[in-house]
Amino acid sequence: MTKSFSFNKTEKLKSRKALDHLFSKGKTLLVHPYKVFYSIADATTTTIHCGVGVSKKNFAKAVQRNKIKRLMREGYRLNKAELHKTVQHKHVDFFLLYIDKNMPVDINYLNEKMQKILDTLLQQLQHEVGK
Repeated sequence: MTKSFSFNKTEKLKSRKALDHLFSKGKTLLVHPYKVFYSIADATTTTIHCGVGVSKKNFAKAVQRNKIKRLMREGYRLNKAELHKTVQHKHVDFFLLYIDKNMPVDINYLNEKMQKILDTLLQQLQHEVGK
């Protein structure tokens, strides 16, 4: 079985309506240096959408913000396989917000945190199924 390491257009969370719903009615969790907004709903098909963002207040230069967003997307792309394999008939939206005030030094640190976030989301999914 080959793993899909792509992060294509259909997986990106871009809809203004979905983002507004996520920020107003979604749940949050904090795994430093990320704040994660997420919502889980039942659906007939499995859909997982992910968005990333960095505060302009903390990083005034667009070059820095874009680099952090690239690293965040790369971390998600490499670690998403377990989430996609486990989720069945759910609609999952989540948005990753980088809240640290310093540039990340090492991509491995961000990958470890991303793995922790995805494990926590899996636990939340299992908790939703148990209800």
